[in-house]
Amino acid sequence: MTANVKQRILEKTIAALDPRKDGEAIARLQSELRTMASPVPALEPSETPVGASEGGQASQLTEKDIDDYRANGPREVSLRTRWGMVYLVKEKTGADRFELLPEDIVKIQTARRLFGADVVDLAFKGKALHNNNPKIG
Repeated sequence: MTANVKQRILEKTIAALDPRKDGEAIARLQSELRTMASPVPALEPSETPVGASEGGQASQLTEKDIDDYRANGPREVSLRTRWGMVYLVKEKTGADRFELLPEDIVKIQTARRLFGADVVDLAFKGKALHNNNPKIG
């Protein structure tokens, strides 16, 4: 876990604690925060690929990839997933289907990389998409 991620987790944990009940825990966490040398830097766009997993299996998208897809790629890409159909689109169409923008993919990749997470479910308009075909995915 990087220092920046750990710092953000500590800050959120402290904010969630009740000072009247959790004074000792807050003091301990604040002390740990003070020992961390550097503040969290602002994230800046770069050409560095994001989202690569430890095994390097995840696709790596850069801002250049996104710009290239918007300029030259197909209008949409249909993906059959274990949750059902998902559509990669250049712009949201408002259609009653699960659509992802390239930027959404980057956010998912970043979350997977930062937290060692896996996608376990997808939701559309507040409704979970269920594993419609266990043979896919």
